[in-house]
Amino acid sequence: MKLRYLIIFLQLLLVSACWAEEERGQSKLVVASANFEPYFVYNQSTTKGLFNDLLLAALSNLGYQNVIIKPFNNDGIKRTLLLGKADIAINWGGPVPEGFYTANYRLKFVNRVIVNKTVQSASIKQLGDLKNLRIVSFINASKVFGPQFEEQMTRDNSYIEYAEQAVTNRLFVAGKFDVKVGDWLMFLWSQRLSAHDLQQVDFYPLDILTYSGSKIVCATQEICQLLDREFDKMMLNGEIVAITEHWFNKIGMPIYPHQFFVPVMMTPER
Repeated sequence: MKLRYLIIFLQLLLVSACWAEEERGQSKLVVASANFEPYFVYNQSTTKGLFNDLLLAALSNLGYQNVIIKPFNNDGIKRTLLLGKADIAINWGGPVPEGFYTANYRLKFVNRVIVNKTVQSASIKQLGDLKNLRIVSFINASKVFGPQFEEQMTRDNSYIEYAEQAVTNRLFVAGKFDVKVGDWLMFLWSQRLSAHDLQQVDFYPLDILTYSGSKIVCATQEICQLLDREFDKMMLNGEIVAITEHWFNKIGMPIYPHQFFVPVMMTPER
């Protein structure tokens, strides 16, 4: 008799899981995502950028078939989720408001303090050594790299943030700024260079930032929990590595040795 009840219970669980997956397949899911290449791409059919590809793969595995990704700058990502116009926001920097939920995985960019080689980079060991240098970064960077960075940049009148990261690259390369704070790989890609071309690059990356990664934020706890479980599976079965390698191939860059997507317990402050 007990065995019979156990079989019935397991059958009900299976039916319930099938119903849940069918319901996910029919529902629309809106993602507020970032808008900067090569991590987020919207003009190719073979890749939507690394982090969009990872999220789409996880959602597809979970049965979501109607996923709409909308690109925004950093402020737009937050505003869209807070106004209830998105179910998921990725590349969220800073604190998460009450009533929203954070996934257990972080987007880990190759964020560095990038200096022009005319600057004496050997003398820059900490953020305080950037005093009196002209510094440019992306919008909300002062909220991403910890309180020390925010305090230092608030005191520095020569620090400025722009919404479009492509603008920061152009201004930095043009010599309008001595230092750019941002992603090293994205900067190399913007100059059509790779890490193998460092001898040809007039810039140098310094790893002195406090950075624990950008967040994936959900409107409901259920979505975040589903994503965490699926990302765990993808980490174990090698799907995350395969998607990362595919992305490098599609953007035409050699693989850069860096872990771009990691659970919170594996995200050191550097």
